[in-house]
Amino acid sequence: MGTSTLATVRSALAGYGTVITHHCWLVERKQAQGRETLASTVQEQLKQQHYIGAVPQVIRLGEATKTPMEREFLMLQRGSVTEFIYVAPVDDALYLSRTTTVQPTLSYIRAGVTTILLLVVLGGAVLGGLFGASTATFLATGISLLYSAALILLFSLLLFSIISWLQEKDGAKYLRTNRLSDFQSDDVAMLELATDRALRHAINQAGIDPIHIIPPAQGYHPRRKVRLI
Repeated sequence: MGTSTLATVRSALAGYGTVITHHCWLVERKQAQGRETLASTVQEQLKQQHYIGAVPQVIRLGEATKTPMEREFLMLQRGSVTEFIYVAPVDDALYLSRTTTVQPTLSYIRAGVTTILLLVVLGGAVLGGLFGASTATFLATGISLLYSAALILLFSLLLFSIISWLQEKDGAKYLRTNRLSDFQSDDVAMLELATDRALRHAINQAGIDPIHIIPPAQGYHPRRKVRLI
């Protein structure tokens, strides 16, 4: 698979974990206020918030569809949590957004279950050869059924892992827990609060009423469950 083909199935935020929140605002701007100026002000405001333990950096991310496209983001990282801030002009307004992603931690339970499935498949293959195709004992039948079930589960895991790698650049996605830890929830809330504060200061300096940066309706409490399985 070529690089351009691979890019068409991958999201721009591939490799940074699962998107758990996306919040955006559309604010009126003065004609002299450009995207670069506001983004630079936001970056400086974030740098001044030393308590978050994250240094903002500019990053360009792209999605290759029929027309290759790149966008510039401000990125903050704290542990396994990443915040992406995007600023874009829209006619006489500015579009502001922040997207939060989290890379869940690897689960020892999931890794252990996967190891057991692999051992069952390997053991079933060996025992199947020992019993032979003509053996029809209760034990042989049980081993055959267990082997088949483990093989199906292992194949499904492999298939979904390949799809996850192609789309999200994370082949170990289903070996990770599907819930946020307490520390990750705190990091999400901290980065989102810091980002919204920086956005308010930045647009206030631009002469725009910061009241436009409205907190999300659900507050700064990310959902704990990031996916079904």
